[in-house]
Amino acid sequence: MVSLSLDADPAEPQKFARDQDLAWTQGFLGDWSHDEVTQEYGVLGIPAVFLIDPDGKILATDLQGSKIKEAVAAALASSKNCELPNRRPWFDT
Repeated sequence: MVSLSLDADPAEPQKFARDQDLAWTQGFLGDWSHDEVTQEYGVLGIPAVFLIDPDGKILATDLQGSKIKEAVAAALASSKNCELPNRRPWFDT
């Protein structure tokens, strides 16, 4: 799991990730009005959730609530080789 912040300033998402004890990888893209990734993936609003397999194939989009957990569980169940890396948040490196 990876979270990518689209805030103009990295201080707010850093504080949020620390306060919420988010244990997965956090990234910072900067102001989304100037970011190419949001345009490439067609992000029109936030939060935007994409389930992407290890090969980069988009498995699902626009997931919310329990649908996120269900889609991830289904993807993991169908995966033959699933390794979960132990990553530190981007702001701790």
